[in-house]
Amino acid sequence: MQTILHKLINLPEPSLFDFNTEIYETFQFTQDDQQSLMDIADEKHFSLPEYDEDEEDGFTHKHYDVSVHAYRALSRFNDIKHLPFFIELNDSEVSFDECFLYEDMPLILSQYGDEAILLLTAAINDQDMKEIARSTVVTALENLAKQEIELNSIIQELTSYISKKHFTRDLNARIISTLITLNATQKIDVIRSIFAAHLCDISVVGDLETVEISLGLRSNRKTPERNIHEYEDAELHLALKEHLAPRPENSDSAAIFFYLHSLYSRENSLQDVSEIQGYIAGTLLATTPLSPQKTFEGIWDDPENYQIYSPNWENTEDFELYMKVFVALHTAVEDGLLNSHLDPLLSSNEGYPMFSVWFSGFSRGLSLVIDDPKDLLLNELLINITILITLETSSHSNNLDSYNQSETSRLYSNILDRIYVQYNQIKHGRSPILRALSNGDTYTREDAKISRNAPCPCGSEKKYKRCCMN
Repeated sequence: MQTILHKLINLPEPSLFDFNTEIYETFQFTQDDQQSLMDIADEKHFSLPEYDEDEEDGFTHKHYDVSVHAYRALSRFNDIKHLPFFIELNDSEVSFDECFLYEDMPLILSQYGDEAILLLTAAINDQDMKEIARSTVVTALENLAKQEIELNSIIQELTSYISKKHFTRDLNARIISTLITLNATQKIDVIRSIFAAHLCDISVVGDLETVEISLGLRSNRKTPERNIHEYEDAELHLALKEHLAPRPENSDSAAIFFYLHSLYSRENSLQDVSEIQGYIAGTLLATTPLSPQKTFEGIWDDPENYQIYSPNWENTEDFELYMKVFVALHTAVEDGLLNSHLDPLLSSNEGYPMFSVWFSGFSRGLSLVIDDPKDLLLNELLINITILITLETSSHSNNLDSYNQSETSRLYSNILDRIYVQYNQIKHGRSPILRALSNGDTYTREDAKISRNAPCPCGSEKKYKRCCMN
């Protein structure tokens, strides 16, 4: 693999919109090189010591570029046995720019002609595959159909998928867009049924009248055009109402809260109660209390977005029921921080607690109260958070057998203890760092810095690094 790496690492940066594979011709890769190219494309080269570290952020752009070069070089073999690998790579959690996959894969997947159709249609029906990955498969089938390769068969397979009314609104819209391109007017009844079920993302293809005009089935609109984003949000709300389980009884406050949050949340909203609890904890580290409105807005959309999404409550009852539980949760978090005993509501993955979800919400809450979190929390605290999330996410995504629950639990407890200290300093006005920041002053340390190996000032007779430092 090293020889191939050295060849690819010296190539110029690949162009996103120029799928040029001729540059690999001079290397004369053979059948014996195919597995190495797969490993490099799948980023297994990142584990090699020579390619591990970089002065800045761990990897140079060259590390990501070489993965793209590898799968492009592999595609030159035009061997159908590589198709399953490309389908899997298309759906993988790659660290290089995913835009390369979404631009390149339709071209690669469609190069195998009619032999690929069976595997490609199976991929579209794979509900475990990401929607965006399946959208590239749809584009590949569209490319084949444009070449008159199994045109009727492809139209039938795509229509068959949407007729099953899966809750894949983006993918359904992408398929309808392809049916428009292929002028599949004979499938209009199925298309209409998808719109009637609110299962098409309006922002992708427009409303039903727009689709009918595109297919030549009507010449003019019957109704006035609406704001496409407001219309799509209303359609999604109706789709969610039909898709979610029956609404719980109002007497079950926890269940109704989960139901309402699922009904009104969107892509950038906090996703579950663990994230919401962490978010509340983050907002409570404000030197000046946030307004209830600003705290509430941060649940529904990322504060970094330019356009803030806010729920369009269907009725007053929904809003009041949601707020009742949210206020109770907020009070519980506040009491937990004040008493240094917060009961974390953690998500889980195959029985393992997911601390990173809690800290995802915590970081969002923190971003609302101060521009630079490093000014608020000690660098070591932030480093520990990063270590915890990296340790947890990598072990969950790659190998649960290697998941070190005791280590992540220890880090989590350590970080939470520091948050307790920080919160109580804020609550009692004893934090010189925060007082300086709130006044716009520069913070200057008043106490002498304690050496890691010095006796701990708390009197425990332990070294500082073995006691209060941790």
